[in-house]
Amino acid sequence: MSAAMSSLPSESAFIDATFAAFPDGFALDIAKVLNLLCLDACGGQPETVIAHVDALMEGLYQRRLLFCPGHRSLSEPVPSIAGQLIALFSERNLRWTDAGWSFEKATSVYSIRGSQA
Repeated sequence: MSAAMSSLPSESAFIDATFAAFPDGFALDIAKVLNLLCLDACGGQPETVIAHVDALMEGLYQRRLLFCPGHRSLSEPVPSIAGQLIALFSERNLRWTDAGWSFEKATSVYSIRGSQA
């Protein structure tokens, strides 16, 4: 991995990447967003990037700016989505290779409130 990209993405960069990949703000594949954020894993290890983006998503979720549809059987939103990306990555559903981020059997689906100005 290149040392040229040395910083992890900011919350605004995450939001911008989401709208760039999915103009309506409804992200159907977190891998597309991750590829726009940091094709070279932002100069860090993939697990560091995943933990950082997971925390960004949790912060947005707690402020009710990010929504995760969740399972149909849920009657109300879960109190936290922390760890969702970490679990996908550790279960090898979300992967980093030299070609970028991709997913196998499962991905993270979410939407961000509002629109890009």
